Amino acid sequence: MLDRNASGDAIEVTVRRLSTIMRELGHGAIDLLKMDIEGAEYEVVADLLECGVDVRQLLVEFHHRCRKSGLPGRSVPSTT
Repeated sequence: MLDRNASGDAIEVTVRRLSTIMRELGHGAIDLLKMDIEGAEYEVVADLLECGVDVRQLLVEFHHRCRKSGLPGRSVPSTT
């Protein structure tokens, strides 16, 4: 995954799926998941749904300014 640091330069970071980490640790469910991931919220929520991760409560800080459209087939109202 590519990210941008404070100066705007792209940096490459390694990411792992939550479902992978849960499987490796032997966890079957998450009681509370809080996400503040600066623009990748829609992709992560879609992946959680696709992988069938059992999240009991989900708290998400959405950054609509970072994305022009939402989940596939849906759009997010413009904030500009």
